Amino acid sequence: NQPITYVLYESMNVLSDATIATATTNVLTGTNLTVTVSGLLAGNWWFAVAARDTNGIQSLLSNVLQIEVPKPPLNMRTVVLQYSGTLSNFYDVGFFKLRLP
Repeated sequence: NQPITYVLYESMNVLSDATIATATTNVLTGTNLTVTVSGLLAGNWWFAVAARDTNGIQSLLSNVLQIEVPKPPLNMRTVVLQYSGTLSNFYDVGFFKLRLP
């Protein structure tokens, strides 16, 4: 058994195995099953994950997740809160969980 690493693909265009070369970003997440994505521009985003073995052989993409990032309101202020409890902003993308702040 070889260690598996994961690659998260992000794009503002529809993602599929045929279009991953056009992905806006690919993030090597290592063996982490959770990753935080930030700094996204407003609009529609597609996310998918692929597994990769130590020989560089990559799996087909996971289920593709589409998210709409809204435009921030005018005069937006940033507020930081600390919360203890169950987080609900995790999205199941097959075998991988994606957290959007």
